[in-house]
Amino acid sequence: MPLKVSVPGGEFWDNTKQEFVTIKPATLIMEHSLISISKWEEKYCVPFIEGPNPRSREKTDEMWRYYFQCMVISPKEVDPETIIAIPLSEQRRIVQYIEKSATASSVTDRKAPQGQNEQITSELIYYWMIAYNIPDRFDKWHLSRLIMLIRICQRKNAAPEKMNKADRSLEYAKISAQRRKAAAAKRKH
Repeated sequence: MPLKVSVPGGEFWDNTKQEFVTIKPATLIMEHSLISISKWEEKYCVPFIEGPNPRSREKTDEMWRYYFQCMVISPKEVDPETIIAIPLSEQRRIVQYIEKSATASSVTDRKAPQGQNEQITSELIYYWMIAYNIPDRFDKWHLSRLIMLIRICQRKNAAPEKMNKADRSLEYAKISAQRRKAAAAKRKH
């Protein structure tokens, strides 16, 4: 679900131009999606999602502003100065929206999920979508929801895990106890 952000009009100082700029009031419709991340990574050539690559961890204010701009789906063209004018309270809402889990699903894995130890980039996520035949229209979903769908596909397509010796012994003991109980119940009748 997209996020609606209100930007009040007014005069703001533009550090880049070293002058005051006048901004018209605006309402922005924003999405945290694979498409947004792809646009951002195309400009900065570093992974957006935090991972083993230290370059993916630090984002400057300029990088965040550009990501906010990449998130805008309406209006089609938004002036970068409008992004600068987003109030702090709305910026906090945007960050909460980015960080929220937009799904009711969960996956518990005994082993680390595929890709956990590698740097996740938009291209890797698109690869997973292709590998699991996920339609490309899902790249507009909230990113956490898309990642959960991919994790579910990974889990459902994984080979069944083999039991270790201790778990197998416990399972055999449980089955034997059930059989003894059933046999004892038969003898009583």
